[in-house]
Amino acid sequence: MKCNDIRRGATLILLATLVMVSVGPAAAIQVTPGSEPAQVVPPFEEMLPGVYVYWEWWNESSETVGPVPVDIREQYNYQYIYYVEDMSGKPYWIIENSEFNSTDIWSFSNLLVTIIFDPDGTFVSWLSTQPKVDNPWTVFWTPNVGALSGDEVFVYSSFYYSKYNYSYSYKAEYAWANELGALVNPLSVILKPEYQWASSLNASVSYSSRWNYCAFGYDVSEMTMKGNQTQWMQHYFAGLSVFNDTNHNDIMDLVYERLIPSIPGNASILTPNESYPLMNESKSELLYSFIAENATVGQIRTPFVNSDNQIEWSAEVTNIDGELISPFTEAIGQPSRQANTAESVPKTVLTRVESLRMTYRFEVTDEAAVLKIDQYIGEFTNPADGKMLPEAQGLSLALSYWSSFSSLDLVPLAGTTTDAANLTASPDTEPIAAGGLLFTQDDKPLVKVEFGGTYVWGWDNSTNTVGTAVLPMYLFAYPLTASTPLTNAASGASTMLSGSYNYSTCYGNWSGYSVLHDPVFIAYPAVSPGDVSGRISGTLFLTVLVGGTAIVILSAVIIRISRVRRSS
Repeated sequence: MKCNDIRRGATLILLATLVMVSVGPAAAIQVTPGSEPAQVVPPFEEMLPGVYVYWEWWNESSETVGPVPVDIREQYNYQYIYYVEDMSGKPYWIIENSEFNSTDIWSFSNLLVTIIFDPDGTFVSWLSTQPKVDNPWTVFWTPNVGALSGDEVFVYSSFYYSKYNYSYSYKAEYAWANELGALVNPLSVILKPEYQWASSLNASVSYSSRWNYCAFGYDVSEMTMKGNQTQWMQHYFAGLSVFNDTNHNDIMDLVYERLIPSIPGNASILTPNESYPLMNESKSELLYSFIAENATVGQIRTPFVNSDNQIEWSAEVTNIDGELISPFTEAIGQPSRQANTAESVPKTVLTRVESLRMTYRFEVTDEAAVLKIDQYIGEFTNPADGKMLPEAQGLSLALSYWSSFSSLDLVPLAGTTTDAANLTASPDTEPIAAGGLLFTQDDKPLVKVEFGGTYVWGWDNSTNTVGTAVLPMYLFAYPLTASTPLTNAASGASTMLSGSYNYSTCYGNWSGYSVLHDPVFIAYPAVSPGDVSGRISGTLFLTVLVGGTAIVILSAVIIRISRVRRSS
């Protein structure tokens, strides 16, 4: 009887252990290892399964949300004494008392959102075991490769606004005294020729100046893992341009030519290799670049999970005052245009832009991590009367971007060749029709940027096609030939291979009205999210199956034991 009880007890313990072992992994998979307070960086919140989010609004305070200005005022007082002589050799001293005042006011605001997509939790688990570091950025920009399993994607999204105001004033007063220290009238002193430089120091002098600067925009950075390397891709908003789409192809066409600087009497010292590319204004469609001088931070929405199960956040800058400025470059083919002439002075148009607003939405598919942006550019109006800007009527708008990558094979989505033997653009080469960039390694996608698609025009809310083009305006590494238009994919091949890419999205129908566009950034991890979720689902299914079988066996044993007990 006692032996039977011992055997029965051992059997129950063994079966119970089997149930615990089989059910145990299911509980472990649901643990969120990266959410413990032990992290060495600001804690990430798991807002979606496997998606960890940390956000930061710089310059936020309990009273105001917006840029907090830093005002530095400085004042300097000086006294200088100059020695001069008149025609008879009689000495005089000029006492200069000067005062310099300056005011430096600057502010910076930034909504930074950091996302770690880590479906198996390996990296956030590793973070929680690390000692405290002085610079947490290094944890993400140079992560320990051994802590990555290949399914991770890092995403940084920054919406920034900075403002800088500088003003100064200078005032100087002069007093002349003879060798006895008595003040004299400077106009009565006839200076020796070698002291004529002091003849202007005989009256009060004052002048002042003010300079305003404002910058805003966004950047997106993504990291994926390939083998034992992390691959970073950075994308930066580079500004607004206005162009005249004379050929109606919805693209801002730019024509560059090589210019060899001419040095009088030394023309032979320069070679074609020392030339540099210069935009031909008469053949290019660029009319203005927009320069902001002042703006106001608008509504800021920090990350939350929306009704579509996406992580959403937004930021905006409103009441943007600035100028449309014509290019500063020389005009090739216009010899009459010389420096210091009326033709060389850039044309400026005062304007106010209603707002720049960005709404971000992050989600995960079976193949990739996807960041969608609803990008709104408001109306351009005359700041004097608030009416639509007359100078913008009939013109088009272009947004510029600059991207940087880490040693990748870069392929335009349209499939245009980047063969080194075919780097020179030709007029009949098609633009990047697909409207984006695909970055691959070993023929596998790493990141895809979709700037193309459609946009909504504020004039009549119609949907139009986005034009896309390479924009080499400020990049001088292109193998150019004379009169080469650089509005196609092949022209950018050399810079793509060097790791950077200038790009523009163009809105043919604009005329100063608002534009709503939606670029998309897609990052493909080495281990796709679908594979990870499938693996976890399979483990859960196997766990439930084994656990369920064990429970059935245990129940049967318990019933058997009860029957044996009743029969005995």
